[in-house]
Amino acid sequence: DMFSVGTFKTLMMTVFCGNTGALLRRLKRAADEGKPLDAQDLFYRYTLDSIGQIGFGQHLGCLEKEEVPFARAFDTAQAAINSRFVEPGWRLTQWFQPREYRLAACVRFLNKEAGRFVKERRESGEVGHDFLSMFAAAKTPEGTPVYDDAFLRDVVMNFLIAGRDTTAAALSWAFWRLSLHEDVLARLRAEIVGVL
Repeated sequence: DMFSVGTFKTLMMTVFCGNTGALLRRLKRAADEGKPLDAQDLFYRYTLDSIGQIGFGQHLGCLEKEEVPFARAFDTAQAAINSRFVEPGWRLTQWFQPREYRLAACVRFLNKEAGRFVKERRESGEVGHDFLSMFAAAKTPEGTPVYDDAFLRDVVMNFLIAGRDTTAAALSWAFWRLSLHEDVLARLRAEIVGVL
C-alpha cells in the first residue's frame, strides 16, 4: 500500500528529504551570490523531482539543471490548457492559435517520455516502491499484466499532474503568507528547532 506509514517513512520521506537537500543547496547558492529566486518555480521543480521519483522511479533533475525538457513541455502544456479556461470559445479558434500546436507537440513529447519510462520498467523487470511499479506488477490469475502500457503511461501522467502543482502551490502560498507574518514565522522556526 503506497499510503501506509511504512511506505511513507521508507520511500516518501527519503525522496522528500533528499530533494529538500537539493532545494536548500540551490537556495544557499543564490543567497551566497546575492541573486533573487522565483520561489514558485523552485517549488515546481522540487515537487516535479519528488513526484517523478515517487510516481515512477525517475529522477528528472529539475533542481540540478536549469533546463529540463520534460519540465518545460509540462509547463507549456499546462499554460495552453489554462488559457482555455479564460477563452470559452477556444474550440472555434483552436486551428489558428499557435499555443494549440505547441500543446499538441508537448503532449506528444510527454506521452513519448512517459511511455519510455513504462517500457524501461517493463523491460528491466525491476519492481520498485513507486506507483508505476505497483500498477505494473498487477497480474491476472493467469499471470498476464492487468494494465497495458498505454494505461500505465496515463497513470504516470495523472500522478505528475496531481502531485506537482498542488504541493508547489501550497508551498508557495504558505511561504508567501509566512513572509507577511514575521511573528508566525518566528514561532514556526522555534518549533522546528525544538523538534529537530
